[in-house]
Amino acid sequence: MTVERVAVIGGGVIGLTTAYYLRQSGVDVVVLERDRVGSGASRGNAGEVCPGECAPLPAPGVVSASLRTLHRRDSALYVRPQPSLALARFLLGFALSSREAQFAAGVRALGELGRDAVDQYREIAADDVRFAINDRPYLSVHADRVTAEASLAEVRRWGGEYAEVPEQVLDQDELAAIEPCINGGVSGYALAGQIVIDSSGYVDAMTSRLRGSGTDIREGTRVTAIHPSTAGVTLATTRETVQADAAVLTSGIWSTALAQTIGARVPIFPGKGYSFSVPVEPRPEHLIGLNSAHVAVAPLGDSTRLAGTMEFDRQHDRFDRRRIEAIIAAARPYLRGVHWERRSAEWVGPRPMTANGLPFIGALDRARRLFVAAGHNMLGVTLAPGTGRAVARLITGGDPGLDLTPFAPPTRH
Repeated sequence: MTVERVAVIGGGVIGLTTAYYLRQSGVDVVVLERDRVGSGASRGNAGEVCPGECAPLPAPGVVSASLRTLHRRDSALYVRPQPSLALARFLLGFALSSREAQFAAGVRALGELGRDAVDQYREIAADDVRFAINDRPYLSVHADRVTAEASLAEVRRWGGEYAEVPEQVLDQDELAAIEPCINGGVSGYALAGQIVIDSSGYVDAMTSRLRGSGTDIREGTRVTAIHPSTAGVTLATTRETVQADAAVLTSGIWSTALAQTIGARVPIFPGKGYSFSVPVEPRPEHLIGLNSAHVAVAPLGDSTRLAGTMEFDRQHDRFDRRRIEAIIAAARPYLRGVHWERRSAEWVGPRPMTANGLPFIGALDRARRLFVAAGHNMLGVTLAPGTGRAVARLITGGDPGLDLTPFAPPTRH
């Protein structure tokens, strides 16, 4: 089929990057964003681009380890008590996906999708998309040496193709020599070949670059219904009707309801994440994963961002200060020089979670006029370049460059 004009529904990291690759293919693009670009989960994250640690959240042992603390508001994973059939289905699917075989297949699929992410971001930055890239090694910090060695063994097993994996772990003094803010009797390792980007800066820079290349980006334009046909796709919005040859859903948790307008299933559940900025002296220069605390510490410009927790709550924009306090309590033993009382930019946002930890990427209708690229869980920044390039090729009839079968959305009702 001939594709000259594509509508991208959603202006987050995934949507904007997909629009970029579509424009690179010579396609006319209109981006329809319900709020402001980057208003979902794209601005409040730690900006991690770590293909070497790219794995589904449902992993062997995760369910049993989490059951003991699911009810506690200060736990890394918290399920708010609520009657919800959608949540029950999600948690059941999560449990079934945490088996060894499913996890192994998921790691391989995500690894291939994120394989070229670091190089792709460098190429995008070289194409006049002006955002900051921090290419210092990622520091993975653990409560003790045994845990650190087990984690390093897992990275060597699953992510060795996508990172420069060290031979051995580091002790607390060696870690503190790299980052003086690291405190306590910890152990860990440095994983090279990974980067950190300022995802908020990336959203703004990509928006500017796209508009400069003629891309029509319409903010405050919510799509309410989708009508694909053999000839193209018609989108009803809160402002006007939009016609295109094809459309792609990249709107995170809102993709589920939009897919339902054509009877398609894209089961995505909001997993709320929290973050804030805080002064640290001396300010860290590396991305630090406090793995035992389930908190990421990211140097972003002149500030340091702490991000973490996973809260399953149907009210995805409800801010619970106790979750911020949980991040502080978990991270405090591992860090020094932090002015906790001077934190700012507190944020909550809905991560688009799927039961098996893999995004949905593929066609939603038989005529292949409507596509989806959503549900990237906590890996959206890492997977955005691979997703955008694959989807652009898929829509324009080219070879996506990798096997998208693991990411196929469920069959229609």
